[in-house]
Amino acid sequence: MPRLPESSTGRAHDRHLLPRHMPSRGTIVKIIALFALLSAGVHLRGSPWSPWNRFHELSLGVAVAVYVAAVLRGRLRDAFIVVASVGLCLTVAEAYALVVSAPATETSTPGYSVLRSIVGWGPGQPGVYRARKLDGRSGSVIYDVGYTIDADRNRQVISVPTGPTVAFFGDSMTFGQGLPDADTLPRMRPDIGGVSSTSPSPVMGRSNSCGRSKPTCSETC
Repeated sequence: MPRLPESSTGRAHDRHLLPRHMPSRGTIVKIIALFALLSAGVHLRGSPWSPWNRFHELSLGVAVAVYVAAVLRGRLRDAFIVVASVGLCLTVAEAYALVVSAPATETSTPGYSVLRSIVGWGPGQPGVYRARKLDGRSGSVIYDVGYTIDADRNRQVISVPTGPTVAFFGDSMTFGQGLPDADTLPRMRPDIGGVSSTSPSPVMGRSNSCGRSKPTCSETC
């Protein structure tokens, strides 16, 4: 049997105990960093909107540019170093603008704004969702209301069962952001039937049935 080589301490060791194709420490760090960047991108895409979204996007962009600069060599590396430097300046400027402007703080019941297929962002389940907005500087309450969401995940509208149906198309203002249920546009017109939604898709689905029923459909923007 051949004699095993000895180490510097005089002890014999078997070279086959160590993996022959073990990646270097730098390669392992790069793989971990890549998965971290992908996880951060997925988390940012699925997170609710906030005034700091752009800051987070710029920060992630800078991190990606730094990662690419660490992987590449030559002129491409220099180019991505420049991109990372410019992105860092923009990130710092964005953070400064947010701190100085002190944007309002908005909170809501978990599940009020979730990413839904096709229709985009909207309530995840029916129920009553509390929405609160505070002034960024004084902390005073701008509004503190509840949104009642029906089984179709639209804002609940109590209107007459007969009569013309009017579909209000618009944005969060039309939805009645910051207003109680009784002050939404459809509720202020008790003589009509209405739908209040964060997306036009449910409204279109309901308005398509109007041609087969007695009430007439008209669209108001």
